[in-house]
Amino acid sequence: RFLEELGFFSKGVIMKQLDVIGLGATLIEQTARIRQMPKPQRAVACAPQQYGLVEGGGIGTLLTILSRFGLKVGYVGKVAGDDFGVRLTKSLMNARIDLSRCQILPLAQSPWSWTLRDDSGQTLRVIFPNILSQIDEAYLLACSQ
Repeated sequence: RFLEELGFFSKGVIMKQLDVIGLGATLIEQTARIRQMPKPQRAVACAPQQYGLVEGGGIGTLLTILSRFGLKVGYVGKVAGDDFGVRLTKSLMNARIDLSRCQILPLAQSPWSWTLRDDSGQTLRVIFPNILSQIDEAYLLACSQ
């Protein structure tokens, strides 16, 4: 609805080319499985096999799934040129997600999150939005052209 109010689809160009447009957080999620959450001022160890990097974020994962079902999907946003950004871009491209309206900023820092999950299911998540804070109304309007 927000994009309609901005006139994002008024030219009809984007929707003629794509079935779904994704806006939002595409990021690298660093995950660690631990026995229990650390107490304040304490460290906790994580076995290497319990650590992982997952590309996508909510929007990236959704677009990947929709692409696998045969829909033409695209992402409107920004991606950094750092190591995480390169990894994320490759992942999105491998999933056949159109990035033609995605700006790559070589000197920016990628958004990422750090998620700790313990054996009881308790979760702690810290998000570092970085480049995501640069996506605003003016940028979205420019992408609709």
